[in-house]
Amino acid sequence: MEKKTKFKRRMFAVAAIVGMGMTMTQIAFGKESFNAENGGLNYVLPADNGYYFLCGGHLYFWNGDVTKQAVPLCSRPNCSHTTEDCVAMIRDASRKMYEVDDGFYVLSTWPREDSRTGEKMMPIWRVEKDGSGKEIIAEIPEAGSVNYTIFQDKIYYTMEDAQEDGNYQFSIWQMSLDGKDNKQIWQSDLYSGYIDTLQGIGDWLYVSENGCEEIIDWTNEDNIDFEKLPMRTNLYLYQPQAEEWITNPDEYKKEDVLLSIQNIYQDEIYLTYYDSKAEIRKVWEKGFDLEDEAQFVGEFPRKVYKWDDLYGYTWPDRNNENENWFEIYDHNGTFVQKIDLYPYDDVDIVSADEKYAFVYWEQVQDNVSQDVIGVIERDKIATQEATLIQLTKGMNGNSFER
Repeated sequence: MEKKTKFKRRMFAVAAIVGMGMTMTQIAFGKESFNAENGGLNYVLPADNGYYFLCGGHLYFWNGDVTKQAVPLCSRPNCSHTTEDCVAMIRDASRKMYEVDDGFYVLSTWPREDSRTGEKMMPIWRVEKDGSGKEIIAEIPEAGSVNYTIFQDKIYYTMEDAQEDGNYQFSIWQMSLDGKDNKQIWQSDLYSGYIDTLQGIGDWLYVSENGCEEIIDWTNEDNIDFEKLPMRTNLYLYQPQAEEWITNPDEYKKEDVLLSIQNIYQDEIYLTYYDSKAEIRKVWEKGFDLEDEAQFVGEFPRKVYKWDDLYGYTWPDRNNENENWFEIYDHNGTFVQKIDLYPYDDVDIVSADEKYAFVYWEQVQDNVSQDVIGVIERDKIATQEATLIQLTKGMNGNSFER
């Protein structure tokens, strides 16, 4: 059932984005600031003297010098950083992490069996910021698809309720930071979809979900016309203090289909809608205050990133499978530089600040896939010298010292 459910999810996700193959159109940049700024994804966390990030099941600290290695966040002397007693090693770690007080919370998707109930649970680890230790502070039930966040001193996570007919629905649960208090706060009325956004912004928890309004007859899977399924995308907002939910607030309603809350930058939220007729992504910006009116930013063929007055986005060359570019434009849409990302595929720029854009991709060697992280230097774009630099990671006894 597990593998079959995952297959169906992929099939339904494909149906959700059918027709989204982008063609190059004139780039229309808006006048508003637009920045990934960690994207609300918590893949890279800034520090006073560097950055923290998760990659390949390890938590690293990097001092921001491209000539220096990133080191595992482990202060144990002579640790090889290859066994699970290493402080920095979190098996099958989610890329998302959250800083709480003097530690980092990280979800491991590698299930552990509960000795009392026999149920498989996924642990949430707390890693000390000085690399001195780690502990499991909470556990959530194993699921084929899981999203989680930490917001206002609570852990929020999704649960997937698989049914015997092959359909599944999502619920959202709230847990205390010590894992003791746990309760369900939301139940979806859609089927066999996915939750794209689970993120605390301002005073509200934002949830965006895509799914089917009706139960799908998976027993007749070969005859399902995925394009004709009654799909819907909803945006939900939850206020933890008042325990209040808002569904599709008026100021978010557009004629286009909401894809996701794409970026969070300072006091602004960037929402991406898909215009199926023009095959473009429309980006709207609004403040954290729900009374703020949304402002149109611009139209883009792909996800956009910004440093100051520059915009950039990844763009695989449609005419040559051996090309993959990161194209950079100024505020007026004038081309500035094109950075070659080949042979890397599925490149995802997850964070950007005034110095770097942080880039994740998967690298396959000897049929083994591993996560890799690199950076693009902001100050070298003006001279068209910017390149993708893969960060090296110290794994031979180099331990965390600051």
